[in-house]
Amino acid sequence: MISAYPPYVKIGLMSAKMLLWPLRKMKKTVFCLLPKLIPMLILLSIVVGFSACRTKIAPYPTGIIFPLAVDQEIQYLGEIIDVMRKQGENLIFSTRNGLVYALNSSTRKVAWQFPCHANLESPPFLGKEHIYIYDQKGTLYCLGSEGRLLWEKKLEGQISSGVLESGGKLYLGTVSGFFLALQAVDGQEVWRFQAGGAVRSTPVVISRQIVFGCDDHYLYFLNWKGSLINRFQTGGEIRGSLGLNEGLLYFGAYDHYFYCWNMAKKKLKWKVKTGGSIHTHPVIHEKKLFFISMSNVLYCLHKKTGTILWWQAIPARSYYLPEIIEDKIVVSALSPEFVCFEIETGRRIGQHEAGDEVKTNPAWVDPYLIINQYRKGDDSGRLVFLKKNVGVSMSASKTSPQKVNEEIVLSVSTSGFHLPQYEFKLKHFYKIRFFFSFTIYIESSADAVIVQDRSENSSWIWFPDKTGFYIITVDVKDEKEKAEAKIIFTIKGTSGK
Repeated sequence: MISAYPPYVKIGLMSAKMLLWPLRKMKKTVFCLLPKLIPMLILLSIVVGFSACRTKIAPYPTGIIFPLAVDQEIQYLGEIIDVMRKQGENLIFSTRNGLVYALNSSTRKVAWQFPCHANLESPPFLGKEHIYIYDQKGTLYCLGSEGRLLWEKKLEGQISSGVLESGGKLYLGTVSGFFLALQAVDGQEVWRFQAGGAVRSTPVVISRQIVFGCDDHYLYFLNWKGSLINRFQTGGEIRGSLGLNEGLLYFGAYDHYFYCWNMAKKKLKWKVKTGGSIHTHPVIHEKKLFFISMSNVLYCLHKKTGTILWWQAIPARSYYLPEIIEDKIVVSALSPEFVCFEIETGRRIGQHEAGDEVKTNPAWVDPYLIINQYRKGDDSGRLVFLKKNVGVSMSASKTSPQKVNEEIVLSVSTSGFHLPQYEFKLKHFYKIRFFFSFTIYIESSADAVIVQDRSENSSWIWFPDKTGFYIITVDVKDEKEKAEAKIIFTIKGTSGK
């Protein structure tokens, strides 16, 4: 008789039984140990559950924190021109009356200043090691990083664009439509290109091409020798700076559109309609792109797709570069007020009223936000150092004087603290009255008495049991900051005496 199953099937069944034998033994062992394992499993689940549910302590906040308070002011002569630029520890800026300043952000003192021959027309433009600036008469200056004049060159026509240093050359444009390449070492002209209108944008260099925008509505692409490679027409003047990121060129125009140009594919990737002309420099942060329109709106776009993620109104028209501070963006405008938004959501999380009009971009030098203000009356500017306002105030539920054994609640409000701890102290003075209504107060103890130990409780309930003069102090501390506040109280007898 021939079996219906091949021989290897029988062998496989026998092998399976042999493999299952230790598992059956293990099963019996597990059942035997189960009563002992259950308490251990319950305890383990409680520990794991407690660890998962335990609230994590938030890290100490960094970056800009509102409200802000003035820490220091530095005054100088003249009106600043648009932009402060960072060069190492120095902030470089220029004034219309012909002065270039370098402010050391660590010492908070003027490191050097340079006087030009005429009133200046431009903010400073930074090269690899040098600083470039031009005046109203068309003279271009090259300064060293310590403010020493290296060379100056009088150019034909009025300079109207930003100045770019790249590959040992300088690139800039004029009101008459010339785009120039100069030797960075001495300012001598290398070549020039004639555009169809005034050149006011700051050029960029990418993929061995020099790109600039023009008042004739065109974006121009030149090679190293100044010959035209390509041009792209928009519906308005291109006056703002151009932005570069991962092979994409970003720019706005006076036709109310913001554009993204793909340099590799030599074509437009996307464009977005906005509510106003665009003059300011785009700012890129991770996957987001920011720019300001003349309709007083800050836009946040996805840098790859051009999708508008959010937009927010700002106090006034702005020509200034926004400042990214960690997960926040700060925007100044032609207004005494500047505002701060959360990068991810666009939520407005802070503002500061500066008093006088803010005249330049905000600059973050941890822990200070530096702004620039101008007073036309005396033609003077002020660099203002702002930092988070660390403050404590204390209020009482009842006004002084009060009677003995009246309940008085002392409540504390703070700013600039993270997870603060509060300690309340009390100091008592006896009142002694002499003839002719002459009164003195004598301390009942040399030191203040701690009436509520340091804790998270920001209030203290007081039942005064003695007459006299009292000073209640609250001492507030967190990981980095400390401050105190005091309140004075008089306690009278039950008869009012």
